[in-house]
Amino acid sequence: MDGGVVEGSNISVYYDPLISKLVTYGPDRQGAILRMARALDRYVIRGVNHNIPFLRSVMDHPRFIAGDLSTKFIAEVWHS
Repeated sequence: MDGGVVEGSNISVYYDPLISKLVTYGPDRQGAILRMARALDRYVIRGVNHNIPFLRSVMDHPRFIAGDLSTKFIAEVWHS
């Protein structure tokens, strides 16, 4: 986890989607996805709105798990 925001920080409108970043790895894609899912289940952000529930649902989506992705993945799956 890489974050640069602490309690009392002012999060600019230019950086609000980037308050922290979480990266996982594993022996293969499935291993990395499982680690990410577990990390998201334990991730805590208080005081601001966040998209952890959405990101967690991405980890469970069959297309994501299979690597069947494009830059239109979110629009195709969640906005269709």
